[in-house]
Amino acid sequence: MTNQKLVTDFEMTDAKFEAKVHRILQSFTGNHNFPYPQPTLALIKNHYTIFIRARTEANRNISQVNNVLKNTARRLLEDDLKQLAQYAMEIADGDERLLATTGFTLSKKKEQYNTFKKPANVKMPVAVLNKKPQAEFYEFLIAPGDQSGNLKWQKALMVLKN
Repeated sequence: MTNQKLVTDFEMTDAKFEAKVHRILQSFTGNHNFPYPQPTLALIKNHYTIFIRARTEANRNISQVNNVLKNTARRLLEDDLKQLAQYAMEIADGDERLLATTGFTLSKKKEQYNTFKKPANVKMPVAVLNKKPQAEFYEFLIAPGDQSGNLKWQKALMVLKN
């Protein structure tokens, strides 16, 4: 099983963030997979209410003070959610089915690459470059064939060392 993680990057508009927090709170309420959330849902709901009020006031009366209050409330709520995500990841132990019940976004799975044995008795011309490579890695498609001439295309990755 891959070690699935939850996304705790909340770079989104305040409106989308508010909706995301609401979805997470709904997902954790009564969720038997995560019976003792840390921080508590009551604390997160309290901070969520403070954020909504600060956001409403900042939209109604535009001022630097109101904007600072809203941003401070948001950062506090983001910290709560990061702790909650950490709790969920520890309890779920990478189980994607459990993490999918949290309301958080699941991280993308990393693509697996095949490792190939070094071919024997193969000579390839080597070009000498005076420039440094511009890429950190190259991806190739190779087709090791069998004696019948059947080709089986596979990905190969060459990572360049600095």
